[in-house]
Amino acid sequence: MREMTFEELCGILRDEFDSAPVSSPDHPHVGDGDPVLGTLVLLNESSAGFAVGTQGRGQWTELARFDSESDACAFALDAIRKSRRPGAPLGAAERAESERINRDANEALRHSVGLKPRPAHDSEDAVDQPHDLSEGRTMTFLDTALIAYIWTDGSAVPGRHPDAVPDPALRDRVEDLIERMDAVTPGADATDLAAWADRTVRTIASQYCDVGEAGIRALSALLSWTWR
Repeated sequence: MREMTFEELCGILRDEFDSAPVSSPDHPHVGDGDPVLGTLVLLNESSAGFAVGTQGRGQWTELARFDSESDACAFALDAIRKSRRPGAPLGAAERAESERINRDANEALRHSVGLKPRPAHDSEDAVDQPHDLSEGRTMTFLDTALIAYIWTDGSAVPGRHPDAVPDPALRDRVEDLIERMDAVTPGADATDLAAWADRTVRTIASQYCDVGEAGIRALSALLSWTWR
């Protein structure tokens, strides 16, 4: 994919959707996004790279980080296309670029919490692996930490592995979530333990802005395994 500037990103979005729901402090008045309303924000953090995220309720949620503005813009374009055209399938080139961006972002997240890179032989289709990171979407830092804590590399069953998350602040957030989950016990509605665990975890996760499907699945697996 050719290099893309923020101005070009906004032009493409206006052509496709009549608006550019993205903003950047480096490019005031170029995008139509309002950070207060939670639209995508692109931040140039100099030596730390380019971050893409949302700002809502006074809290910044980083979705991905890239070395170049072009890659950050490509990620934002892909995310907005998916949210604005949920029923429109991506073309082959768009799908390949989306998968590449998501893989790169997921590997960066793994590195940030101290995980080893995924082995080259790991298949993108290996969805039967509970700890697989090929979600078809970009995970948050908390999602990645939850997977590391619960599955850790090589685990056959869900468990609790504090050492798998070396960052103390991130580990505290993981353990806070698990502590809240542990406080819930199965009731009469838990005839299907897996379904009950999924409902329970989704209720808890709804109070957090950065727990995605990957994190929910990891927590649900741990909860249902705990009560087997």
